[in-house]
Order: sequence, then structure tokens, then C-alpha cells
Amino acid sequence: MKCGLKTFPLSVDLDDGVKLVEAEFGLKGYAVVIKLYQAIYSRGYYMKWDIDTQLLFMRDYCLVEVGRSLLSEIVACCVRRGVFESTLFDKYQILTSKRIQETFLNATKRSSQVVFEKEYALPIVYTFIENASKSGKTVNIFFKNADSMYAKSDKGKERKGKERKGNIPPSARDTREEESSLSENEDDDKTINVGLRDFLKKHKNIVVDNCSNSNLSMMDYDLLDFRFSESEYLSENIHDLSWVAKNYHRIIAGEYKTKPTQGTVRRTKQNEGGISAQIDRLLKKFAEEDKLNGIDET
Repeated sequence: MKCGLKTFPLSVDLDDGVKLVEAEFGLKGYAVVIKLYQAIYSRGYYMKWDIDTQLLFMRDYCLVEVGRSLLSEIVACCVRRGVFESTLFDKYQILTSKRIQETFLNATKRSSQVVFEKEYALPIVYTFIENASKSGKTVNIFFKNADSMYAKSDKGKERKGKERKGNIPPSARDTREEESSLSENEDDDKTINVGLRDFLKKHKNIVVDNCSNSNLSMMDYDLLDFRFSESEYLSENIHDLSWVAKNYHRIIAGEYKTKPTQGTVRRTKQNEGGISAQIDRLLKKFAEEDKLNGIDET
């Protein structure tokens, strides 16, 4: 699924940072900034900035005559002037900004699902979620760990590359497909395992019942833990993980800091008995690891 934008708004009154880049480098500086915006929005809300990306960027946007040296100076100036977020650039070598992420959110607010890499999300994303929830609008923004996404993508490419080498007999192909399916399930387990284990250990009153694997893997458990810690209602009255997944956006938006005026949450026998096989496997794995590490749960 393509997550980039086909168009993006360009204000007639540019930010001071862009004006300063143009003042320092002339029309070449201005052209590079606009071309960077095009490249970033075509991908979504950020762009990796490594050597390969720089070379392809110069070729695709007819900037070969600018040269890598001058291009690097212009980008460094953009980061210094606040056109792009300096913290994320220094840590992850990506180009993004508050304005870019806000524009992307507004452009995709009617999409069925928008996935944000947790490490790249700026505060504007959480503000957007909170404001949308307060106004009663449906928010379909999910968070994923950027490192796990890239790792899974790389594994998929490696698997496809191996399958192209030579003709595979039908029997061997069936075996490899089965092994591939098992490997993907293990990857899903690892994705869910990120943050979920610590969250469940801190909030032992939460029962793991039937819930969507995709919802679990896209939740920010650090933020969930913070919301549960600050809310007496959540910590004392919520017992089902499926309810947490269903109301995830309302929870992180801070709607349950106090007891809601309408509706109550109760555990049911159906929920208690409906533990999914995958989550059950995870919990058994947690228990085995604790036993090996000599951790006492009591």
C-alpha cells in the first residue's frame, strides 16, 4: 500500500528557515528545499538521508549539476535553520519536521489506517490524536517500531531472493512455504513482544483475551503505561486486553484520566475463556524465560 501523497500545500509565505536557506544559497537553495519536500511527501512524512538516497535524489530531481558537496551544505543549513528536525536527523539520519508531519496527518485523516514509526513521531502527532478524539472523530493512527519494520522488510527481501535461485520441486516448495509461515509467526510474536511483556507485568490485573494481533503490534506500550499510571479508573477497573486495544486511541488521548460518565467495563466469562493461541504461546514463553532467569512473580 502506497502511503505517500500525490500533492502537498505550499504556502505563499514560507517559513523564515526556508527564506534564510534561500538567502544563503540563492535559487539553488530554494529549489533544493522544494525538491526535498516533493521527495519526502511522495514517501509519506519522512525520508532517509544516506549516500544512496542523495545520489538518487540528484538524479530523479535533475540536481546532478548541483553536486553532492553543495547539496550536503544546503541540507545541513536546512537542519540548522529548523526546516528539518535536527534531533531526528542527528539520531536517525532522516528528514522530517513538525510541518511535514502535520500536513501528512491532515492529508490522510480519512484513511482507514495510518502507520507511524514510533521513533519518528513528533509531539504534533500525539496532539493531533488528542484533538481528534476530543472532537469525537475516529482516529486510525497506529505506531510501529521502526527498527522491527526494517528488519522484517529485509528478511522478506532475503526470502524472496533465495526463492528466485533455481527451480524448486513441488515437495520442497511446500516445505519451504511451511517454514516461511512459521518464521513469519515468530516475527509477529517478536513484534507483539516489544513492550507488551513489561506492560502486562506492571498491570497484572489485565487479562489477555481475544484481540487483534495487528492492534497489539501497533500500540505504544510506554504511553499506555503512562496513561494507566495516571488514571485510577484505568488501573482499577480495566481487566481485558481486548478492551484496551479497542479503546487504544481514546486512552492515549487522555479520555480516561477520570471515570467516564457513561458506560462501564466488566470482565465476562466469554472474554476470560477466549485466549487466542498466539497470545497464549507468548505468555508461556514469558513464563519459561522468567523460570530460566530465576524471576519470582510473587
